[in-house]
Amino acid sequence: MHIHKRIILVFSISLIALAIFTLYAVRANQDLYKTYFQIRKSQEVTHIMGIFYSINTALESETSSYLITGNSHLVREFVRSEDSLLNQLSHLRSLTAGNPNQQYKIGLLEHLTMEYFALYKIKFSFRKNSGGYGEQYLVTSRSRILQDSIGTIATIFLQSENQQVGDSIVLNQGANNESLNIVLLACIIAFIFLIGVLWQFNKDLIFRKKATLDAKNSEFKYRTLIEDSGVVMFTSNIEGCFTFISNKVGTLTGYTPNELLGKHYSMLVPPDWIKKLSESYGDQLKTRKHDSLLEFPILTKQGEKKWVEQMAVLMSEGNRIIGLQCIVKDISEKKRIELELKESEFKRKENQYRLQAIMDNTTSIVFIKDLEGRYLLVNKKFQEILNVTEEFIFGKTDFDFSERTAAERYKKIDETVIRTSQPLEVVEDIEMHDGTHYFLITKFPLLDNNQMIFGICGIATDISHRKRYEEQLIEAKHLAEVAERLQEQFLANMSHEIRTPLNGIIGMTHLLSGTRLDEEQNEFVNAVRESSNYLLIIINDILDFSKIKAGKLTLEQIRFNPEEVITKTISTFKHKIREKGLELETSFDSNIPPSLTGDPYRLNQILLNLIGNAIKFTEHGKIGIRAALKKFTRDTVYVEFTISDTGIGVSEDKWNTIFESFAQGSSDTTRKYGGTGLGLAITKKLIDLQDGEIELQSKVDIGTTFRFIIPYHFTNKNVEDNTQKTDGDYISDMKDKKILVAEDNAINQKVVYYTLMRVGAHVDIAGNGKEAVTRLEEGLVYDLILMDIQMPEMDGYQTTRHIRNKLKMNIPIIAMTATVLQGEKEKCLEAGMNDYISKPFAPADLFKKIANHTSGLEYLPVISGNESDGKLPDYNLSYLEEMGDDEYLLEILDIFLNTTPNMLEEIRESIGAKDWDNVYQKAHRLKTSIGILQITYMVDIINNMENSSRNRSNLDQLPGLINSCIDYYSHIKIALEQEKQKVGLNKHPG
Repeated sequence: MHIHKRIILVFSISLIALAIFTLYAVRANQDLYKTYFQIRKSQEVTHIMGIFYSINTALESETSSYLITGNSHLVREFVRSEDSLLNQLSHLRSLTAGNPNQQYKIGLLEHLTMEYFALYKIKFSFRKNSGGYGEQYLVTSRSRILQDSIGTIATIFLQSENQQVGDSIVLNQGANNESLNIVLLACIIAFIFLIGVLWQFNKDLIFRKKATLDAKNSEFKYRTLIEDSGVVMFTSNIEGCFTFISNKVGTLTGYTPNELLGKHYSMLVPPDWIKKLSESYGDQLKTRKHDSLLEFPILTKQGEKKWVEQMAVLMSEGNRIIGLQCIVKDISEKKRIELELKESEFKRKENQYRLQAIMDNTTSIVFIKDLEGRYLLVNKKFQEILNVTEEFIFGKTDFDFSERTAAERYKKIDETVIRTSQPLEVVEDIEMHDGTHYFLITKFPLLDNNQMIFGICGIATDISHRKRYEEQLIEAKHLAEVAERLQEQFLANMSHEIRTPLNGIIGMTHLLSGTRLDEEQNEFVNAVRESSNYLLIIINDILDFSKIKAGKLTLEQIRFNPEEVITKTISTFKHKIREKGLELETSFDSNIPPSLTGDPYRLNQILLNLIGNAIKFTEHGKIGIRAALKKFTRDTVYVEFTISDTGIGVSEDKWNTIFESFAQGSSDTTRKYGGTGLGLAITKKLIDLQDGEIELQSKVDIGTTFRFIIPYHFTNKNVEDNTQKTDGDYISDMKDKKILVAEDNAINQKVVYYTLMRVGAHVDIAGNGKEAVTRLEEGLVYDLILMDIQMPEMDGYQTTRHIRNKLKMNIPIIAMTATVLQGEKEKCLEAGMNDYISKPFAPADLFKKIANHTSGLEYLPVISGNESDGKLPDYNLSYLEEMGDDEYLLEILDIFLNTTPNMLEEIRESIGAKDWDNVYQKAHRLKTSIGILQITYMVDIINNMENSSRNRSNLDQLPGLINSCIDYYSHIKIALEQEKQKVGLNKHPG
């Protein structure tokens, strides 16, 4: 190896200078060590002497304390102090060996110390033995002298030691100055030599700086390239620990480079990937593969999972591999898209498989066409039905394998679906090997993401069975309609055929009862009448049940008085109740409004069934009939009717079946009491049709209670008593009436003839409609025609139409028929008849209808209003009279009469000012006082005014309403004044 001469020269000079410097340094160090040792020893001597002096001082204090206190502990301390002082003096003697002067002083201190201890021992003895005070004093004086002597010698000892240290320092300083001069000379020589060396080194340094700067610039460019590349670069050793990481690692992982340096790569890899990566790196190192490319997930500091792509390149020194240099790129977005595409593709294929499976296994034909009508997809059923293959059908149109007319029809349907963008259903028939099949084809448009039609999908379902079933249903419906018409015709014929002779029986019985009969004959007539009535009830029940079952029973919605309906119903049974010796209890709630809207005839029918059953099944005890107001709303009242008896009762296991058709309590009941078992079934149906409900409570041999509730509309107006004309009045109206009876049944002719003749009417009989028309054409004049419906040659409908249309006559015509089916009355009125009465009829009902149509009066309930018809105005003081306080009644009447006119006038003014809130408030306040007097007409008006002003509706009617109310008050005021006078007279008679 070649060594430069300058280096050898520099090395030699440096070696000589180092030797000289080392020699003088060793000498100076020896002198310095001596001085240091001397100083160190003097410091130790001084320290020990200080301890000696301190112990000696403490010993004096302890000795004095003992002499005062006598504490034995102080004696032990004294002994220890003695040993310690002697040890310290012994140590000083060894330290000052070689110094006679100091050795002498130590000897004096030892002598004085021993004497000092001897004196104090004498003190202890005096204290213990309580010696004389004078001796103690002498000893104490001597000890103080010794103490002072010891202190003086110690001080001299220390001064001598300090002087010796100072001399050593001065001597050492001189040696140091000499060594310093030599070192300075050597330094000057070395400085001159160093200047030359530094000059040479400066040249080398400049060169090295330039080379270093170039390297740094190159490294900066390299690092900038790494950091700006958008990738992470790192190196690792062969163990997998990071040795370098670029700053971009923070963006990728959330860790700083310092947090990762020296750490194993596995801290960034999910556990399930560590083995795979380890095997990959191991294979690369083992096979010395230059580079590798991997994609794998990593976990960030926040726990987020990211996908990266890593290129790993081997790093080596010579032939030895020292690690890996890697470039890492974030491919999470790419991976996400790839995964989504894979998932989408997987779902697409899965959906395609599912769709294909559904299409291939469905029993329907499924196909897809493009907008040109070319087939894009068909299922197996399509291929089987049309006997084609998928390869044959793909890309073809209907014109390629269907008849032209059918293909044109299919194309037209496709064009309609495309044009309207709406699905379309058609039924097509296709000839197959087993005959004609009908397919329901549903075609609908297929839309892309932009909602543009790109094709048509068709689903064809074989509906041959359904088609045949529909045809069967149509045929069955036709047969059912025919059967229903036949049933209706049968019921009509049955009703007519039964009611016609029954009408004769009942009519003749009625006529017979008007003749002179003995007791036995009268009994026979009554038996016939009861049997006929019972037979009529059975017929009515069967017909009603048929109508209910067919859903053809209609309900009336007319105003009626519920108390009047109940009273009339009860009156029907009073004779039977008296005959059986039963007690009758009735109760009617006065809170039930006197005027309700509903069907009074069906209420009567329900009561007839329930009361009739109660009487039939009760042999002794009582019958209870009650009506109560269950609840009410603004315009609806719920009336509860209770029918109770003390009869045979019904066992609890029959409660659920008692309302079923043809059901009765037991076979014994049927045999003993008779009946069809339809009464309660009809009753429940009638209640259900009126949105009501019924319940049963019964115990065998105790009795039965039926409760039913029916809602009725509340009209707040009283129904005029329609019994203002008695049966006698109607009978008198029949006198001299000319009546034509068109009836083909001889018995019914006689019944009607004698019924009317007995009350003074003139009757002509026509055997059919043609005879009736002939009589009219001959110029005969009649007040009214009783027209049977079913007659030969011309029936009642044809006859009536001929009279109205051909003869142009308005003579009243009352239909008289045994047919009571639904719609019969409407047919009669449509044909031009004025009224309708069913056979058999009650004579009184016939008289009323004839009277109503021949006297110009319509027999309908008359609702009281503000018209003056000679009766008292519509008010009711019963509520106030029940108080039993005439003064209170007079006070209420006075208040009402004094305040009402002003309030009515204020309401009129508010209406004129269109102050609707004030109208509402005053009307609401006035309604209360009017309600107390139950002036129903005014209450109705005030209610309308209140509702209109509150809801801001029908406001234009308010002026008329207030005027009607003021007019009505002027009429009712007179009656109330009379009531007031009447009460005053009763209070002060005479």
